[in-house]
Amino acid sequence: SAPDYQMEYVVEGVSFGMVKLPAGSFTMGISPDNRSAVKGGVAQEVALDGFVITEKPVSQALWTAVMGKNPSSKASPDLPVDWVSWDNVMKFISKLNKCTGKTFFLPTEAQWEYACRAGTTVVFHFGASLSSHQANIDGNRPDGAGLKGVDRKRSCVVGSFPPNAWGLHDMHGNIGEWCKDFLADYPTIPPPDYSG
Repeated sequence: SAPDYQMEYVVEGVSFGMVKLPAGSFTMGISPDNRSAVKGGVAQEVALDGFVITEKPVSQALWTAVMGKNPSSKASPDLPVDWVSWDNVMKFISKLNKCTGKTFFLPTEAQWEYACRAGTTVVFHFGASLSSHQANIDGNRPDGAGLKGVDRKRSCVVGSFPPNAWGLHDMHGNIGEWCKDFLADYPTIPPPDYSG
């Protein structure tokens, strides 16, 4: 089903959008029509409660508005923030919560994958292949039957590429994203909400 609502927040004049995703379940991991790798290589059915997630990666402008400085390798307000550790992201979220009076948090890996898939069952929310026309990836090395394209060798402005069916941008490519979970083998029987 479609997202319940979109909300806009403003911190120091910088706005960012959040999307409430519906509760649901999906197969996380490797299956015949889904090549995404999970540690241990076991596909598992995961059920999640609804949750809220940003519609785009955090921009340098938002990071700077909250943290007061920009650690990114190439400073530009509309690019995604980079060169931030997991610990720094947790500090950012704590300060963001104080600025907004809300309770934001990093998604678990299961929440992130669910958000990325947006109800699809294929490898990428675009389909079975991925090219640099759809996401900021190395255009010389498209995935699946994706067409060769440009290799930008840099991050792109957040939201430069088409969103998935739930209105979320840049879920593939552009920049690595942190999740709440720590690196470990997946349990044989996942917890009901797959909380990581």
